[in-house]
Amino acid sequence: MRYKSALILLGFSIALQSCSPAQTRHSQRMNKIVVGSNTAPQSLDPIMTSDVQNELTVASAYDKLVDFDEKGNLRPALATAWRIGEDGRSVTLTLRRNVTFHSGNAFTAKDVIYTLDRIKTLGMGTAAFVSEYMQATSSSPLDVTIQLARPNVTFISALSKIYILDSALVQQHAGSDHGQSWLASHEAGSGVYRLSMYIPGQRSTFTRYDKSWRNDPARPDKLSFLYLPNSSTISQELQAGTVDVGITLAIPDVLQLEQIPDFRVARLPTPLQTYAFLNMRNGLTSDRRIRRAIALAYDYEGHVETILDGYGSVASGIAAPSVKCRIELPSPGRDLAAARRLVKAAGAQGKALSMAYNPAFAEHRRAALALQSGLQQIGLKLSLQPVTFPQYMAMLGNPDSLPEISILWDFPNYPEIGPMLSRIFDSAHIGMTNYSIYSNPKVDSLLRAGLNASDAHKACSDFKSAQALIAKDQPLINIADSQIAVVTGAQVGGPEFRPTFQLIDPTTLTITANTRTQVARK
Repeated sequence: MRYKSALILLGFSIALQSCSPAQTRHSQRMNKIVVGSNTAPQSLDPIMTSDVQNELTVASAYDKLVDFDEKGNLRPALATAWRIGEDGRSVTLTLRRNVTFHSGNAFTAKDVIYTLDRIKTLGMGTAAFVSEYMQATSSSPLDVTIQLARPNVTFISALSKIYILDSALVQQHAGSDHGQSWLASHEAGSGVYRLSMYIPGQRSTFTRYDKSWRNDPARPDKLSFLYLPNSSTISQELQAGTVDVGITLAIPDVLQLEQIPDFRVARLPTPLQTYAFLNMRNGLTSDRRIRRAIALAYDYEGHVETILDGYGSVASGIAAPSVKCRIELPSPGRDLAAARRLVKAAGAQGKALSMAYNPAFAEHRRAALALQSGLQQIGLKLSLQPVTFPQYMAMLGNPDSLPEISILWDFPNYPEIGPMLSRIFDSAHIGMTNYSIYSNPKVDSLLRAGLNASDAHKACSDFKSAQALIAKDQPLINIADSQIAVVTGAQVGGPEFRPTFQLIDPTTLTITANTRTQVARK
């Protein structure tokens, strides 16, 4: 599910210089890139790409209808044009010509309809992104009209999370589960790579599909994923030269590799953001003065420099800067004197609060201790409550059991803020995903109006107004935006930032021009 706990996600690619041990191995496979990751997919079925560990691998083999560029702008993919109905209840797509699947089957409207109908029928994974979908029809092989259960001008953006299936091929292997068993270890896509080998939990290899409409000779002939047990193993394989790109490395390993001349570290933004959600219904945090005091007690710059080791930035809003219709909300900064005055005015000196955090994540552990120290300096005691993700979800289901503070990661699944705001702040989601037990009828009305608007500008205005009210109520503290560490060398180009990916978009990895020249000479 999209609410599954996230990992602190760091990746990098390497290509080594003239005399390192790794360079010898790289030179033996100059037109192949090997990605090392500890996020092995649970399934290759694209309906399960709501989980980031699945999407990292699956994205290599499939195409979407639309996508977003690095600036958060919607761009064509399999759909070259689209039109939203005046009532916001329909989306009409014009499909790209001359696209073929890896099977040789032609891409047509029937594949879009089959993919969406299958998602609706199965009701899992990416179904959460397109819950308004009712049905789709077509009057020609290259047009599709999608009917929605209610108006939603952001639905076209949600299609950036849907990978289109070769309907004829999947139906041949549909079995009794709509092809789930077969697709778990096979692919039926039209993407830039085709699957050539898959050993679950160990390795997958893809071969470049030169008939792809996105074909780029700069991409490697082969792209492999090596699923490794932990960060230290990935680091060792990078230094040995058996892996070219490392994903999900721990920050200490990144910092160590950064000192090796063969590696060049770059930083990519990510939609992932760190928050402290404040219980609006129960405990000391039901008092706005205490919520404000907590915000003033935290060391935001210290979080970025010490906890994230510089791989991030202080948050400036409820979502990352690449998200459409967000408003800029400057950090409150740290002011312990002002925080003490607020605590005194609330009559809360010496009183205790509790905070839930997930000890599996280093950032959460360290943030919990940092906040505990900050609150101690303003006269509040903070009891730390370690919880697993299932335990926390159980707390959400019983709001009276929720601590006053919760340290969490969250993110929009695509660069539209409306669905994320609704999920977290609409009072209808109390007991599910409303982390603060937040209820404001004006915010509810704005969010629902925005999601049901037939005009994109009106929807954006509603979402911005809702954010302003939410910021005034202060049900959360926006702490930090994360970055992914990317280390590249002479052989590997990219990856490029794509706001719909929590890790990297593997199709943006390339072989550098110098390396391609060497390969051609051979």
